[in-house]
Amino acid sequence: MGEKTLDLSSLEAAWEAMLDALTSGDRGRIARVVTEQMMLRLATETEDMNPRRLRQIGLSWRQWRIRWGSRQANTEGGESVTALLGPKMKEHVLTFKKTTLGWKIDQWVPGL
Repeated sequence: MGEKTLDLSSLEAAWEAMLDALTSGDRGRIARVVTEQMMLRLATETEDMNPRRLRQIGLSWRQWRIRWGSRQANTEGGESVTALLGPKMKEHVLTFKKTTLGWKIDQWVPGL
């Protein structure tokens, strides 16, 4: 059975694709749903893209409801949306960026 078609047409679809990619632990799948900047951030936060650590992050993120912010123009003339994830005391901040392929996660600031 083949992999399902990648859908990045909406923020919600991009979020689900990200969670699926992370929980797979597959770097190639993750690279398809995030920007290069986000790949660098994940490498820093996951012991150089350790599949076990990537799966842990995906499972952890799945337990939280994402809270969407408003759409804004970004510096490249496109759109971006900031979202919050996790408990208010340790919120993660995620920035989604509209690309020619659809919405991708561009930045992640882990909750402190």
